[in-house]
Amino acid sequence: MITRLQSFKILAWLTVLVSLWLAGLASVPVLAAPPVQTNSCAELYTVQADDWLSKIADKFLGDALAYPAIFEATNQQYAADPAFAQITNPDLIEIGWQLCIPTVEQAQALLAASASGPIDLAVSNEPLLVAAAADLQFAFTDLGQKFTEQTGQEVEFTFGSTGNLTTQIENGAPFDILAAANISFVDRLKEQGLIIDETQQLYAQGRIVLAVNREAGMQATELQDLLDPAIGPVAIANPEHAPYGQAAKEALQSAGIWDELQPKLVLGENVRQTLQFVQTGDAPVGIVALSIAEVPEVTYTLLPADLHNPLNQSIAVIKATQNEAAARAFLEFVNGPEGRPIMKLYGFVLPGEF
Repeated sequence: MITRLQSFKILAWLTVLVSLWLAGLASVPVLAAPPVQTNSCAELYTVQADDWLSKIADKFLGDALAYPAIFEATNQQYAADPAFAQITNPDLIEIGWQLCIPTVEQAQALLAASASGPIDLAVSNEPLLVAAAADLQFAFTDLGQKFTEQTGQEVEFTFGSTGNLTTQIENGAPFDILAAANISFVDRLKEQGLIIDETQQLYAQGRIVLAVNREAGMQATELQDLLDPAIGPVAIANPEHAPYGQAAKEALQSAGIWDELQPKLVLGENVRQTLQFVQTGDAPVGIVALSIAEVPEVTYTLLPADLHNPLNQSIAVIKATQNEAAARAFLEFVNGPEGRPIMKLYGFVLPGEF
C-alpha cells in the first residue's frame, strides 16, 4: 500500500518529468546557494577538541549564528574534494575534520540564499502535529507561524508537560514530533523504537527564574527569600513529570530549603500553568522557565544554572508519523538560521553554546 508520504513523492517526481517534457528538456532554474569555488576558502580549519560550529563561526566570522555558512561552504568543498568534511548534522562535528571558512562576503551570500530559498517539502493537507513542552509556548508559536509562512505547511501544537506528552505518544497519540524539555524523555522513546533515531537532536538549553507577582507586595530575588513567613504559597511545576519542575526541585535542594518549603509548595501541571498561578496571584511567587517569564504581571530573577542539572532540550520525529518530510523540515527550521534567533530571543541557550 502506498503511504501518504510516498504519494507526495511520486506526485512531485511526475510533476518534474512532465515539466521537463513540455519544455523540450530545457534547463529548469533552481534556487541554490551561490557556490564557493574550490580553494576559495578564506581559511582552512581543522576541528579541535571542544569545538562546535557556532563557536567557530563566532571566531572567524564574528557571529555565532553565521554557522550555516560554514556548514554550506564545507559541504560544497566536499563535493569537489573529499578531504573536506561532509557535515550532515551541524550539532555533530568531529575532531580532525577539515572545514572551509568562507569570507565574510561569501558567508553573507550563503546565509541570504539559505534564508530566501524555499524549504523543499511536499506540503500536506493535514497539519503537522507537534507535542511541545510547555516552556516552548511563546517561542514555538512564533516559530510555527514563520514556518507556515515560508512553507505553506500548517502546524498544530499541543503544549504540556514533557512527561505527560511522552506518555501520550507511548499510548499511540498521533503526534508527528516531540519537542521535549529534557533529553531523557526522547531517549525513553528511542529505547522503545518510537522515534526515527537519526532525527533526534538538541535544539536548546533552558534556564529557570524566580518569578514574583508585581502586585503581591513581596520581594524575592534569591531562593532563601522563600523562607520568609510573609511569602507564600510558592508554585513550581510537578517534578514527577515536568522537567522544569524537576529543575526547580533540584535548585531548592541545592539551596538546602526543599524540605522546609514543602508546606508552601503548590504544584502546576506544567510550567505554563505554574506561571499562570503567579500571574493571577494565586501563588505570588514561583519558579518557572525564563522562556515564558516575560509577561506584564511578573518580575523575575535568573537563578544560577549550577543549582540544577542542565535542561538540555531534545526534539525528534515520531516513527509512526504520516508526514515525515514536513516533520524533518520543521526540525531543520528550528535548528536553522530562521529558528535559532527566535529561540535565542526567548532566552534559550542554543546548541554550540553549551
